[in-house]
Amino acid sequence: KGQMIATELGGKRQLTIQARSIKPIPRPKNPYEY
Repeated sequence: KGQMIATELGGKRQLTIQARSIKPIPRPKNPYEY
């Protein structure tokens, strides 16, 4: 659940989802590791 909003990050425009109901997500030790 959420709404799509356009944000500018580092000069690049991208679509992000603004969550209406925030759910805690387990943060990985290395967020850049997939």
